[in-house]
Amino acid sequence: MAVGKSFHDLMEVLQRCGLGADDLPALGLRLYKPGLVFPLDAEGADRFCEGLSHVLVIEEKASVVEQQLEDRVFNRARRPTVCGKQDLEGHPLLAWTGQLSPRASPPRC
Repeated sequence: MAVGKSFHDLMEVLQRCGLGADDLPALGLRLYKPGLVFPLDAEGADRFCEGLSHVLVIEEKASVVEQQLEDRVFNRARRPTVCGKQDLEGHPLLAWTGQLSPRASPPRC
């Protein structure tokens, strides 16, 4: 799940790796760009999360969507794990400050 400009940055990184949106299902990946981030588009998020075991939320600055998604799936019997700013062990994953940029570091494809 990628929010706003981060979605376009993610698409650029995928393109630099030689991948397009049509290539992702074969890799077990799917993308979602919510139209409304606060409050989170609940129906769209539910459809996206259905059947997933893990969701990576890519958003700049505060974890607005990540926190809402965690709250939304928390009480489900089969819920995906959710990470973004931190990985599942609590280590930094995506920057809290500044701007995320696809050119900040070369992709490891």
